[in-house]
Amino acid sequence: MNSQLNLINSTLKDNYAFYGGVNYNIGSNITIQGSNFISNSAKNGGCNYNNKANLTILNSTFTQNKGRGMTETDLNTNGSTIYNMGGNVSITTSNFTDNLANMGGVIYNNGSIKITYSNFTNNIQYQSTNQCNITIYTTCNFILHDTNITINYGSLGNKTQLYIYSPIINEQLNLEENVTFMIDGSYNEVTKDQTTNQVYMYTYFGIYQNQITSHVEYLKPMENTNITLNFDRKASIYDMMDNITIKSCTNTTIVAQLKDKYSNIIQGNVDATIKINNKVYATTTIKDGLLNTVIPTANLSANTYTLKIITNENTLYNSATIVTKITVVKRNISDIILPNVTIKTFTNHTLVAQIKDEQGELLHKTTKICAKINGVTYLHSNITDGLLHISLKTDTLRPSTYNITIILGENNFYNTKILNYKLTLIKRNVNMIATTNNATTYGNLLINTVVSDIDDHVVNDGFVLFKINGCTLKDDNGNDIHVYLDNNHAFLNYSIPFSMSGITYKLEVVYNGGYKFNNLRINTTFTLTKRLISPVEIEPIVQLTQTNTNIKLTLHDIDNKPIKGINKICVKINGVTHINTNIKNGIINLTLPTNTFKQREYDVLIRIGENSVYKQCDIQFKLNIINRNATIKTKQNTPIITNNTLKLNTQVTTPYKIVNDGFITYKIDGETITENKTPIKVNITNGYANFTYKLSEKYKTGIHNITTTYHNSYYNTITDVIQIKI
Repeated sequence: MNSQLNLINSTLKDNYAFYGGVNYNIGSNITIQGSNFISNSAKNGGCNYNNKANLTILNSTFTQNKGRGMTETDLNTNGSTIYNMGGNVSITTSNFTDNLANMGGVIYNNGSIKITYSNFTNNIQYQSTNQCNITIYTTCNFILHDTNITINYGSLGNKTQLYIYSPIINEQLNLEENVTFMIDGSYNEVTKDQTTNQVYMYTYFGIYQNQITSHVEYLKPMENTNITLNFDRKASIYDMMDNITIKSCTNTTIVAQLKDKYSNIIQGNVDATIKINNKVYATTTIKDGLLNTVIPTANLSANTYTLKIITNENTLYNSATIVTKITVVKRNISDIILPNVTIKTFTNHTLVAQIKDEQGELLHKTTKICAKINGVTYLHSNITDGLLHISLKTDTLRPSTYNITIILGENNFYNTKILNYKLTLIKRNVNMIATTNNATTYGNLLINTVVSDIDDHVVNDGFVLFKINGCTLKDDNGNDIHVYLDNNHAFLNYSIPFSMSGITYKLEVVYNGGYKFNNLRINTTFTLTKRLISPVEIEPIVQLTQTNTNIKLTLHDIDNKPIKGINKICVKINGVTHINTNIKNGIINLTLPTNTFKQREYDVLIRIGENSVYKQCDIQFKLNIINRNATIKTKQNTPIITNNTLKLNTQVTTPYKIVNDGFITYKIDGETITENKTPIKVNITNGYANFTYKLSEKYKTGIHNITTTYHNSYYNTITDVIQIKI
């Protein structure tokens, strides 16, 4: 009470109350200046309820405010902007547009109100006829001057009769006071209706008349006030529409509120045809002024087109063509982060990705692409419906990291886009096994190496080298031996040098995979088996006594290869070692010391001892020592005389040598000559035995037989008989 409220340069929107949607003023002072009231509502006084108070409004606007009941069917509302109950209201230089209530479309006054230099446009009542819309309802103390009130009633259809009502109800207007309606230069003076307090007149449309404009003039207190009421039999649809810009591959949805030339919303149904560059794209029906339709523009290329909305004539509206421009702009392709990819050599790279535009939609239609690797074009292809699915031939590329560039070409619907990512090729892993034969010393070592890709690709790349006990195998020229892969295999036939003994060796197999496969080395062992010396069969040897036995042999191994190197050799005769020596290159040239051997059969063993290359080998044979043959001849040196001495000379001869060993025994008439009962033995010297013997008396004169016997362990026993005469 008795307070002051100033609203300056304010905007008050979407407020609601039972009394005064924005303010309810009882007994106070409110000043509103330079402010906007939009879409506020109340049952009484959609913006302001002024109860025995003072309200001053300067330079302000009131738009689309309304009186609203507590329910949708409660239409008993007053003053969409101001409800003045016993107060004082002053309005200057303000605008009231499209406000709605039941009684007093804009202002309901039951107090004192003065309006100057203001404009009221198309403010109406609920459930009014086309001829009756009340802008101001006043019961007392009303002053209006230098103000414009305009109502555009729009189309009346086929009506010919017309009642024109003043938009002001002033209960204080005298019954005798005239109000002038001026139509087409004709002035008609009427007075208010005593029952309804309304002022109206009757007229009609001529046969060819489509529009009636009436100006209403009051006397005091409404000087310099222009009241204009427009009526159309058939209205013209306002042909202004903003230009439209859409993205390519998009159907256009047009939502527009169509109005007539007086800015009234079109009523009823109006059929329309939509053309783009004079080609029909859609037909639709505009309902109560709302154009809401979808135009199939998704196939339009980026360009600017002429869009026409052609409305058909009906009972309310003339045919109209609304022309605007529709501009289709190319879509941008969204920024897609393609992940970096790592693949193995021998592999083609497949890229699958969904390509979307800036609005998150998959690309429509077909888009050409170019794929580059390190700036070199590898592929031209197309994307269909946003699916990028390409395969780049990368199976011949070396391991490295490559820059992949995918260029999505500009077309009629999309701007160009460049996508980049990294492609890394890495060497493949392999498995490897190596097997060897059962090699013998200085033979051939066969190494079969199998290199397999863990993904079962055939391996034809790289080479294998070999190390035995850490030493790399080399060829005859001293170069490392490289065995190249062929269908996963590397086969080496290596001639084992004589220097390698029959032992177990470490074999290291080293695979060099080149630029496609990772290197790999494995370790295994192999054992060289010592060679067997081929056994030699020697026929039994027969040897004369007093002679050494010569043995000459050339030994071979079981592969008939000559024996190499130095071998120890031992010769045993009847288990007794007679020779320990070495032989070279398998040549045996031995002299067995058998010159002292007696006649008999001997077992001879020649043992070639085991060494680093050869296994032990035994050669066995029989040696038969046989006695020699000799001849003897005995001579009587002197005539034999009784009781005299016997002298004999025996010569022993052989074809081999002069005999100096053995002895002779003699018999006379079969009786061995003895001494002290022991046979007399006469040694051989230089092949002769000289024997002198004193004959005993028992030997009488006459002829006697002298038996000479040669005894020698190396010779066969020989007997010679001669006769002597005593």
